[in-house]
Amino acid sequence: MLLRLVIPVGKLAIGLFLGDAVPLPHPSGASPWHRTETGKSLLARAMRLIGEQPGLMAGHRRA
Repeated sequence: MLLRLVIPVGKLAIGLFLGDAVPLPHPSGASPWHRTETGKSLLARAMRLIGEQPGLMAGHRRA
């Protein structure tokens, strides 16, 4: 199955992709964007989009 979702992590990775990209903060925690009100909304939207991907986490979805 070919997935069509790209999940870049961090500013450099986000800059490398165009189209359907879902940005996530770098796991180092250095970026503050996900702690701002706008960033919190963007992160919630990103997580929702990831959760809507068919087959991405088949068998691993929460009830």
